[in-house]
Amino acid sequence: MCDTTSDKSNRQVIFHPVLKIGAVHKVVPNFTYRITHTEQERISVDILLEDINSDVEGNPAVSWLQVNVLPKLVKWATNKQNSSSNPVIPSLSLVPVEAYNKVYQQLKIRYGKKLIKLWPETTDPLKFIYEDIAIASYLMVLWEQEYVELGLQKKQSFVDLGCGNGLLVYILTQEGYPGVGVDLRNRGIWDIYGPETQLKEMTITPSDKYLFPEYDWLIGNHSDELTPWIPVIAARSSFHMRAFLIPCCAFTFDGKYQKSHSGTSQYQSYLNFINELCQVVGFHVKKDKLRIPSTKRICLICTSRNYKVSEEAVVDKRRSEYIKKYSRLLHVRNLSLVKTMGEEKNSIMSHKSFCEHNEYTVNTEDRNPEVCCKSTSAVWLHDFQPREKAEQVRNCTHLDKHFLDETVSVIAQTLLNCGEDYLSYVGSDGKEGKWKLGGKMELSVLVKTLSNNTLKQLKNQCGGLQTLLRNNQHIFSVKKGTAGLASPFDQGKSDSSQSSKKRKGKISVKTRPCWFYRNHPNSCPLDDVKCKFVHVDENIKTCN
Repeated sequence: MCDTTSDKSNRQVIFHPVLKIGAVHKVVPNFTYRITHTEQERISVDILLEDINSDVEGNPAVSWLQVNVLPKLVKWATNKQNSSSNPVIPSLSLVPVEAYNKVYQQLKIRYGKKLIKLWPETTDPLKFIYEDIAIASYLMVLWEQEYVELGLQKKQSFVDLGCGNGLLVYILTQEGYPGVGVDLRNRGIWDIYGPETQLKEMTITPSDKYLFPEYDWLIGNHSDELTPWIPVIAARSSFHMRAFLIPCCAFTFDGKYQKSHSGTSQYQSYLNFINELCQVVGFHVKKDKLRIPSTKRICLICTSRNYKVSEEAVVDKRRSEYIKKYSRLLHVRNLSLVKTMGEEKNSIMSHKSFCEHNEYTVNTEDRNPEVCCKSTSAVWLHDFQPREKAEQVRNCTHLDKHFLDETVSVIAQTLLNCGEDYLSYVGSDGKEGKWKLGGKMELSVLVKTLSNNTLKQLKNQCGGLQTLLRNNQHIFSVKKGTAGLASPFDQGKSDSSQSSKKRKGKISVKTRPCWFYRNHPNSCPLDDVKCKFVHVDENIKTCN
């Protein structure tokens, strides 16, 4: 729709219209314009008016250049500048694509439909089954390459730490790769796999007790709290152990990871941290992008070492120092121990005392307090907190009742104050009335009105604010990311027909008080008989 002229010496491109002068198109400019990228990294779009007889004000193409074209050019240029530190990773760059596709189709036929029929978990079988089939396919092709390159005599063995449903372990075991899966919680699906699939229920604490020198590969497939420990455990298990990681939830050695790389997303920053960690503990690291139904598709592959066997002691010392550096609780813990022990009048514990109290010994060859501790208990970090064995309920229902009531009240008041919508109705006495609905607010805006303490508590719940609102559907309505007060006249409309059939013939018992009757400035527009909730406390019944 236009001709272009490039002027590389002046770093600019001129666009000449093909449309006749005077013709107006919704997008295509009917005038000449120039895009310039200066040496000062400034991008500009200039309209060359000498070719135009009439003014361009009001021309939709001008707005298109300003609102759409220019911002995107700036974004592309910025991404290009950042590409050196965060290069785009093509998918399946480390394995032959044809070989991967062949293996994937074979495994899909072999396990797909069979596992979908047997799937006992509440999770989506399509996502988890085909995702693990894809990961297994990738590992098998990767390992086949390694098998040939190293001239191995048998298939590689593996340990999958944080194996979850154990599906990846099952598939690899069935395909002839000996291995074991470890997770702190047994899953119902484990019994389906049979005795050939080794799955162990145990809690992993990063220590010398949990090393796996007899295995070839250590796998961390979305292993959460264990993710940063996978390369450490692999490096310390044996000089020949390799590691395969798919980082997902961002954790450091003793807690949540805090973004530390400017100009990147939280996910990219975490990938950079794990990549650096793998190199520090002694691995050459390669990255690849998997073809799996997940937004977190980058895998890190640690194969050969970046040091000699004779340098193991030096490198292991470096590992310990790095763990301490990224353990945010260590300093706080030291201070608390000082206060409780009270060995020094000035509240300063000697380094030797601290080591002895924590089952450490002092290396007399190195007096530097920062690096002279060596664990005799073989625990690498006492502040590590593994996930609880029992899965916590995080749907906002176990939060403090006073906190929930107060938060609901604050949100409702915010929605009442953000608009002036009213419902008109005729009461049981025949009189017309108006009931204030207030206004609607996007969840992204509503969340900013809450206090930091409230946000902190909701953040630990699955779904956060949206889950709290949906738990109170009799008070709030949430549609397409926007929240508002629910209409009391819509009570029961969202009930499914199946639930209605189950209740048919049963006497409805009111067990909850009406929030609107007690808290809304116009009270509840329904009388006590029609409202599904109780207006008078004495009428509340208990279900036996």
